[in-house]
Amino acid sequence: MKAPRYLLHTACDALSMLKAHHEALGCDIEPEGKTADPCEGCAIIIALEKAIVRGASQRR
Repeated sequence: MKAPRYLLHTACDALSMLKAHHEALGCDIEPEGKTADPCEGCAIIIALEKAIVRGASQRR
């Protein structure tokens, strides 16, 4: 099932705000594999990014 475009835009906006807040707390968000042990917040953000990319690729 295709994700509605507005949901993808909303998810991207929410992810951007989450990233900004997490970085403001002093954590550099690194892609998976760059750091041996990302913090829990980074792991969640990376998982959300992957889910958004999957949803966007299903729209095509």
